[in-house]
Amino acid sequence: MTATRVTALVLGGALLTSWLVVAGTDRQPVAPPPPSLAAPAPALPSTLAAETARLRAFMESTPAPREASRNPFAFATSRPAAERQVTAAMAAAAPEAPARPAPPVIRLIGIATDGGTRTAALSIGGAVVLARAGDRVGDRYRVAAVSADVVALEDLLGGPVLRLGLR
Repeated sequence: MTATRVTALVLGGALLTSWLVVAGTDRQPVAPPPPSLAAPAPALPSTLAAETARLRAFMESTPAPREASRNPFAFATSRPAAERQVTAAMAAAAPEAPARPAPPVIRLIGIATDGGTRTAALSIGGAVVLARAGDRVGDRYRVAAVSADVVALEDLLGGPVLRLGLR
């Protein structure tokens, strides 16, 4: 690149920049607002007094705010004593449902086949149990079937069948 070409590019860029700056400015001066709009008109004392009296009469005729029936920022509600007694009587009269024990966590580790008989390797609470179809697993389950990649466990307490698959 020659010095003449560099000089032409720099001067052309400066010329373009100055043109953009001048084109973006507003060349017309802003006129001051007319004197009639510059200052508000003075209020007449009689009009001001009449408007003040009308506003006071309106404020006296409005209903007073009523007391709130609930507080959205309160954490506890205060129920009447009769309602608390009814709730306590209902709780005492309700029969207590027998609580089912939580099922143990059972994972299928693997499935082995020996002469056509499949054996499932199960992990129950960190212990490894080998079980075939018909064997009991823990106090709650019985192995219903062992397929190539799924073991079906029957719940002895009447729950749904638990199906464990290899991951």
